[in-house]
Formats: sequence, C-alpha cells, structure tokens
Amino acid sequence: MRTQVNELADAGADSIDVRINSYGGDVFEGLAMAHALAASPVGVVVHIDGIAASIASVVAMAGGSVTETRMASSAQIMIHNSWTELRFIGDQNTMVEGMKQIERMTGVLQTIDKHIVNAYATKTQLPEETIRQWMEEETWFDSATSLEFGFVDSVVEQAEVAACDIPRGLFRDGRTLFCKPPVILGERRVRKASEDYATERIRSGQFNASGSWSFDAADGNRLLGADGDDWERFAKAHLAENTDADHDTKARYSYPFAHLEGSELVIYRSALAAIRQRSSAEDDGNIYSAAGRLMDLMDEESDANARSRQVLSHRKTRLLLSQARADIC
Repeated sequence: MRTQVNELADAGADSIDVRINSYGGDVFEGLAMAHALAASPVGVVVHIDGIAASIASVVAMAGGSVTETRMASSAQIMIHNSWTELRFIGDQNTMVEGMKQIERMTGVLQTIDKHIVNAYATKTQLPEETIRQWMEEETWFDSATSLEFGFVDSVVEQAEVAACDIPRGLFRDGRTLFCKPPVILGERRVRKASEDYATERIRSGQFNASGSWSFDAADGNRLLGADGDDWERFAKAHLAENTDADHDTKARYSYPFAHLEGSELVIYRSALAAIRQRSSAEDDGNIYSAAGRLMDLMDEESDANARSRQVLSHRKTRLLLSQARADIC
C-alpha cells in the first residue's frame, strides 16, 4: 500500500480517500497498511462503509496523515485480541516442542496486542485498561458508540444494512452479527445527578427544543475544558454511567445530551430523542424512561413559554390599539 499511496501523491492527488468494509485478516499486513497511511505525503480520509473488524479497525485508527475517520451510520467496528491457531499431532516429544511453540507465540501475540492497544488509545484518548478489557471481551460498536468513544470523528448517513452475515468461525463469538447492538461492559445505569441537573436546566430555560444533535470527541474535549480535567461538567452532560469503569474516564459516562455553549450547558431535545432510540435498541429501560421524562418536561416548558409569548403578544396588540384610538381622539 505504501507504493500505491506514494504513486497517488506523485500523480498530484490533494488527498486520498480509503474505504473500508473488511472483517480483518493478516495482522502484519494490516499494521503495514496503517503505517503507510500514517506516513502518506498527502492527507488521508478513512471511510468505514460497512464493517471494520479486527485488524481492519486498526487500519481505520491510523494516525499521522489521516485527517479524519468517517463512519457510515449503519456500520460497525469490532475490536479483539489478536489470535492464531497452533495444531500438534505426535508423541510426547512433539507435545514438549509444542509447549515451547505455544510459549513463543504467546509472547508474539502479547507484543501485537500492545501495538493494537496503543493505536486505539491514541485515537480515542481512553485509558489502556479500558481498551484491553474491550479487546478481551471481543466488543462491537455501532456508529453512535464509536463516535461517542472517539474511535471515529464523524458519522455519515447511509442506507440501513440489508443483510448480516459473518463467515462461520471467523470470530470467537460466532453468535454475534454486526447488525446487533454493541456489547456494553459493566452495569450501565441512569446517573441521577445528571437527570436532576438536566431537570433544573430545562426549568430555567437552558434547552434547545428544535436544534439538530451530534456529539463527537471534540465536543467531549470541550466539556473537559482547556486543562482536560473538568470531569464534573463532563459527567453532568451524560445521562448514564458505567459503574465498572474508573471515575474521571470517558469510558464511565455515556448517552450525552448537552453541548457547552459559551460557559453554559444547553440540553438538546434531539439528543434525548436519540438516547431513547439507542437505549430502546440496547434494552436500557431505565435510561429510556429517564430520557422520556426530560423530553416531557421540555415539551411542557416549551408549551408554557409559547403561551406566555402569546399572552404578551395579545397585550402588546391591545396596547397599540388603545394608543391608536387615543391618537385619533
């Protein structure tokens, strides 16, 4: 791939678009591809069109010259530990030699996993311990979760996946289809302090009832502030938390519903609607209900504000009419 990248750059390409729809493959070839993209003489945009699983997801995380990683709304990312197959047939001497081969290969896999963890952690800025746990569990991420955790920089609309099929035996969890919701580790629950805070903000009028919603890694970093340590504000902007994850990490908080606008957090109705949709798909009933309560409250406040504006408008109209009659007299 390095040759192809250089040829495109020499031909005068201003940028290179790389489209990924892959279950993965040879780990060393994948790492070579990632390094080639990172070292490109021109900017690279990576597009995840369908699936980026195993080493293909590492290619999508390439740094350096890769300026953006985009993901189709119906796409999936899967991360797991590197793996291989060793087979031995023979007598006790063969088994003894086989044990030595297993020991050597274990070291190789550990080294490979270290490089892979570093690639994910560099892209997401998440703790390595969190990444390692996800890899141990062979974890799947849909586009919303990938964006939330920083695996990708943006999500683009695309037709829904029409069929889901993974070759038998390709991954450890053969029951998992890439159209299913991603695996979420630990117990995720409603963060009561965030719901109470959102209720207070909505009642004080700090909400946006009609604006569109998106939330990416840059939005999360803005919540953390210039020093990157305002975890109290970051937590307030998320409706749920994963109790198994460490405090003061992005992995602990999920379902964002507020943007930092100036120095204030503004609650978005469209964010709450997105939370309802996603939590329904992932069977998070309590989170679904919490988002619904906040939406109902926002609708009530919007109706009340509309009635107040209508009353004020009528009063202003009557006042103007009275002044007109007085002028005529």
